[in-house]
Amino acid sequence: MPQNQVGPLAKEIAQAHIDGNISITKTGPSGLQLTFHALDSGMCEKYARMCCALVSGDSFPEWAQDTAQDTEDKLAEMGFEVQAADGGEIGDLYYWHSGSVGHVTIKVGNGLFAEDTSDPDRGNPLGAGIKLTPYAQVAAKHPDGFRVFRPLG
Repeated sequence: MPQNQVGPLAKEIAQAHIDGNISITKTGPSGLQLTFHALDSGMCEKYARMCCALVSGDSFPEWAQDTAQDTEDKLAEMGFEVQAADGGEIGDLYYWHSGSVGHVTIKVGNGLFAEDTSDPDRGNPLGAGIKLTPYAQVAAKHPDGFRVFRPLG
């Protein structure tokens, strides 16, 4: 299934958290069912992997690693990096260069990214966990830039 379905799913899960839900269970087109825990802060790689898994039906894709930095390296090795001079597409995975583990967000449109972060001071809702965050707030926290990947085509 196309990468562009990952964005709306990630946005729906983040919106469910904004609406007050803490445990969000979703079933993908293949029948794969996963539960997202909106307050599991700092689990950005797990969140992105689970969103992609629901769309693809592959519960643990071969590119998935333990940290965002390791997954970024694996995705690059497998040839999934795209040039995002046009700003990328909804559903693209943005790997931000920060620290030893990195950070990943999912582009959901209208200048917003879905993410799972331990940073309580950005995005909606405030506090750690799954949220929607404007591009400018993510970029300000990760000034060393990003790479864009589209593992589901």
